[in-house]
Amino acid sequence: VWGLWHAPAFAFPETGKEGSIVELAAFTVYCTAMSFLFTAVYRGTGGSVFLCALLHGAMNASNSTADAVVPDNEADVLLMLIYLLIGIALAV
Repeated sequence: VWGLWHAPAFAFPETGKEGSIVELAAFTVYCTAMSFLFTAVYRGTGGSVFLCALLHGAMNASNSTADAVVPDNEADVLLMLIYLLIGIALAV
């Protein structure tokens, strides 16, 4: 659901998410993986939606910063792997 929530952003170049259906599918898989991280934070903080929103903002900010420092998709791939490893570590 979370990945599909962002689907309209892929239709507008100014969002920075424009792309093909394959990129949307990859983003949806990424969002599914991140749901484990957000669930761990939500449960670990006693149900704090605020801290989950803060995490979401921090992830967006780190993505924007990484995109400015490391061009192309290399930064995105690196951040996805880092977030995924954090999510797995928190889930275990």
